[in-house]
Amino acid sequence: MKNELVYLACPYNHEDPKITQLRYAVSVHIAGHLFKQGVMVFAASMHNAFLGTMTGLGDQFSTWQPFNHAMIERADKLMVVTMEGWELSKGVQDQIQYAKSLNKPVEMIEPPQDLIQILWKQISSAYENAPKTA
Repeated sequence: MKNELVYLACPYNHEDPKITQLRYAVSVHIAGHLFKQGVMVFAASMHNAFLGTMTGLGDQFSTWQPFNHAMIERADKLMVVTMEGWELSKGVQDQIQYAKSLNKPVEMIEPPQDLIQILWKQISSAYENAPKTA
């Protein structure tokens, strides 16, 4: 597993911004855990979301699909974060199919439920305590 380049696929967009933020936070934690084990990780949910927000590129599937495919081509394998919504995510399903078309290994990684609960509590609290806009 050391020095292996992993493309980390995780659902991202959701109509509820708290769930989008939860998905982002879970992918950050999993990427960090893998990196500590010596795995080189590319997580589109982290890279593309930040770049899209900071540059105005947005987070549309069609914008990022060619880039994601290029990164999957360079990766040794694809790891899918199997948190709620992964099976319905257009992006995740596209990434799985593309990796399989390249005969890349696809592994599932289930995030710990206690991590999800802790992050959800933090995110919900931040939203509750955020200043109200008129």
